[in-house]
Amino acid sequence: MRCLFTARGRPGSDTTSTPNYSTGKIIVPEAVWREVTVEGKPGREKVLRAGFIRVEEVRDRRLAMLLKELVDDGEAEAITLALSSSLSKDAIARQG
Repeated sequence: MRCLFTARGRPGSDTTSTPNYSTGKIIVPEAVWREVTVEGKPGREKVLRAGFIRVEEVRDRRLAMLLKELVDDGEAEAITLALSSSLSKDAIARQG
C-alpha cells in the first residue's frame, strides 16, 4: 500500500523504507495499517517498530464506503482521511 501522507500533507512513497521526516508523523488509516502489518508481509516488522507512524480512524464512513466501490479499502480510507484533514485545515485557516 502506498497511500500514505504525513501530518504536513506530503505524499509518502513506500511503507517499507524509513522516511526521514524530522517534523511530523506519517498518518495512515486503519485499513492501510492492516494491509501493511499482515503476517508474512515484507517489511512488516519494520513498520510495527516504527514510532513515527500514527493510525487514525476514518470519521467519514459514508465517503469511504462510496470510494470503496472504485478502489480498495486502504486507498479509499487514505483518500477520505486526506480529504477530511485538508478540509479541517481550510476551516481553521478561515477562522484565523
